[in-house]
Amino acid sequence: MYDYMRALRKKFYTPPGSEALRQELDAVHADLHERLNRDERKLLLRITDLQCAIQDEASLHSFFSGYKLASSIYCELSQ
Repeated sequence: MYDYMRALRKKFYTPPGSEALRQELDAVHADLHERLNRDERKLLLRITDLQCAIQDEASLHSFFSGYKLASSIYCELSQ
């Protein structure tokens, strides 16, 4: 079921996109890249990767919850 929900989310989910936020993120990334040494950059990248994984799981859980809610509402209305 988890893989099915992942596939549904991939089909219907559209990530919010803001060009201004993307540009700000790129600018901060470039600034950090200049300030940090190699080991600090690796640590920062690990933190960022873990944060992205947490956000992905939260997004999938939210989608799954919304799907279950919609399914329950449909079942209630179709009776």
